[in-house]
Amino acid sequence: PAFINEQPTQEEIDNNPLLSGLQQIKYDLNDTPYEKAMTLKEDGNFQFKFKKYKFACAAYTEAIKTKCDNKELMNILFTNRAAANYHLQNYRSALLDATEAVKLNPKRIKSLLRCAQCCEAVKRYHDAVKWCQVILSLEDDHKTAIKILNDSLRHIKVQERDQRKIALAKEKKIKENATLLAAIKSRNVYLEKVIENSSEDENDELHKDNLMLSSLEVSGPNIKSKVHLNETGNLVWPVLFVYPEYETTDFIEAFDEQTMFLDHMSVMFEDKVNWDKFNHYTLPNLEVFFEDSASVLHKVSTESTLLAAITRPGYIVKAGTPSFIVLSRASQFYQQFLANHKAHRLPNP
Repeated sequence: PAFINEQPTQEEIDNNPLLSGLQQIKYDLNDTPYEKAMTLKEDGNFQFKFKKYKFACAAYTEAIKTKCDNKELMNILFTNRAAANYHLQNYRSALLDATEAVKLNPKRIKSLLRCAQCCEAVKRYHDAVKWCQVILSLEDDHKTAIKILNDSLRHIKVQERDQRKIALAKEKKIKENATLLAAIKSRNVYLEKVIENSSEDENDELHKDNLMLSSLEVSGPNIKSKVHLNETGNLVWPVLFVYPEYETTDFIEAFDEQTMFLDHMSVMFEDKVNWDKFNHYTLPNLEVFFEDSASVLHKVSTESTLLAAITRPGYIVKAGTPSFIVLSRASQFYQQFLANHKAHRLPNP
């Protein structure tokens, strides 16, 4: 291998008796572990030279398996396999090999440097700094170690800054959630319970709050709206209008709790909607209902605010989204739908 400048093709090997012999070489059973390890090391170096890092790793691995008692050779083998793994981007494996190499020779710069490089690659910057400090204690002007040290120190500062930002954002979110839950509780809005297997005490207030937060998660693709408090302290909800006659829906991303249904519907039905075949869904003909857990319909006045509707007895907010059924009195479907459902017309608030 030492006299070959380029990796030969299999065709060239087949046509060359010398190369074929080298390829078919078998290790003498009488070779000592040291001799076997040396031969395998040379094979690994040959593969490494042509950037055949997987084959190089395999050769170095076989050499390491000889358990040669020459510490210096074993140090080289682990260091070389670390280099091959590094080029394969197997950084953690490379670090393990480089660490083994350091155990065999704690002062070999090449092994120490590979440890530093691997730690930097896997963003273990504090460890990279420690390895560089060891290198610089042996060779104080080692340029690569100095660069890795400075780069790692810079990354540590960035990580610490990012961690502070994350901690502040988390603290802010916790406070916002606490304020939101307090607002919902104070209004006596009933949320659908989230079924959750947990060993936590169900009477624990923190656990209850976490379940409440879970129940506010809006379901559906690409839906980012979620109940929140606006600048005036009002709850703003995502709301779903369901039109069973046409099996369609309207999603209102932001419905202020103090806003009346009429305010939204007068805009939504100002012009004829494209799905209304018979022009029945005009503002004067519209009625709003909600369905309770017993499938009983409750009428809601269009002049009712959202807050008044969702705090009615029997109303449950599901998946963080209040939903309402909208029908037209002018449609035959209206009577059919009511006939098929129990309707409890509570006094309009």
